[in-house]
Amino acid sequence: YDFSLYNNTDFPTTIENLATDKSKALQLFNFAGTEESGFFEGALVSDGVDDYAIIQNDKEGFRTVFMQVNPMSAETMLYDQRIHGFIEEAFAIYLYANSIAYNARNPGGITYINGILNESILSRDLLNNKHIITIVNDSSSYIPYIFSSNTPSLFTKAKTFKFLGFKEALTAEQVQEVIKQYFSESQLLDSQGYELTDSEGNYLTVS
Repeated sequence: YDFSLYNNTDFPTTIENLATDKSKALQLFNFAGTEESGFFEGALVSDGVDDYAIIQNDKEGFRTVFMQVNPMSAETMLYDQRIHGFIEEAFAIYLYANSIAYNARNPGGITYINGILNESILSRDLLNNKHIITIVNDSSSYIPYIFSSNTPSLFTKAKTFKFLGFKEALTAEQVQEVIKQYFSESQLLDSQGYELTDSEGNYLTVS
């Protein structure tokens, strides 16, 4: 889903899935169609009060999720595809301020920030910063909820620019390729127009 394609003038109740399966549209709930609860500067802004969304016709979720987002509230749920909502259940993206981002509800999974494996950055350090979250977890479970838990509750205040989900658990190399293909506007380039990478070959992106 690319939220930059929409505006508040013709506010939609569903967001079209740009992938092959058009049946999996994103159903929006409680958005007011304003800058604080709607579309603003290329993002879908969730107000942290009662805004949330559900991916239609999907009852198993994804094994890899990409979200380009600027989270603005801690102790809230950005994404949830768990059946029962248990802590040990895979998986959800929970903005737990003092834990490694975003591993608090990702048991057995891997988390990348801007394409780089995250083992040290805390969720609180990413608040109010635009970045790309990638969760890889070789399990699928339930209906995907975005901007809240599947109750729904724990509503997130955030600016979300893009969302991609894959039924497969992608490798590190595949994660890099997805970022290069779908998030190229966030990549840092040198003076010759080539992508900048770190010492391990990971693409460097604007955060």
